Amino acid sequence: MVIVRMIKDEGQLIFKLDKPEALGLENFFISPSNKLAVNSINKWRLWTERKLILLGPTASGKSHLANFWASETCALKIDRGCILSDDIMEFTKHGALLIEDLDAFIDDEKQERILIQEQLFHFFNALSQAKCYLLITGSTPVSNWGITIPDLFSRLSSYEKVNLMPPDDTLLTAVMVKQFEDKQIKASPEFISFVSKRLNRTFDCVRDFVDLIDELTLREKREVTIPVANMALDRLSSLEKKNKKYNE
Repeated sequence: MVIVRMIKDEGQLIFKLDKPEALGLENFFISPSNKLAVNSINKWRLWTERKLILLGPTASGKSHLANFWASETCALKIDRGCILSDDIMEFTKHGALLIEDLDAFIDDEKQERILIQEQLFHFFNALSQAKCYLLITGSTPVSNWGITIPDLFSRLSSYEKVNLMPPDDTLLTAVMVKQFEDKQIKASPEFISFVSKRLNRTFDCVRDFVDLIDELTLREKREVTIPVANMALDRLSSLEKKNKKYNE
């Protein structure tokens, strides 16, 4: 399936063909930094109390692994609306459940913050009596989620956890290649090698760089070349300096 998006840029409509991200493990590059997490996802039937929290930074592969697991288990995905629903307890009847980015739901300054935590506490208590598998993802340790209900914190702390570790150079390069492929951008090995030696070693930087190359090639109709890579790297550097100054 190919998805067509229309982007309006300075009065001009640009049509972009998006290829859905490939989510099988055959498309997931396994390295020492994520091998433990991949093994835990593959051996989901062995999870302690049928629960697992998968932790890792943005763009580290959490969603890829979570959605692979969801497809393998026919899991029901629980979002904010489900958590706030009066029918939340009905979800415990499913064989498998997935809650992505739970830390973002809990650490919310809106008035719903306490209500969400209360709902989750009762929901997780009910799950403890159900024969249901649960996968939760988050970007930071549970202790950083801003949980204000002690019993909820205790419950989440008791769940088995696995971390996606900081990426090595090989993994970062593989992630970059995959993201280019997902956006149907042809980047040469020379281009990838050039960028890998100059880009900051984080998943966020790789994602931002690929998005910027996508923008440059689409809106400015530029080829994927070394000069374009330098242009993108300069822009990223400027943005990082501005953000650093803003946060000081």
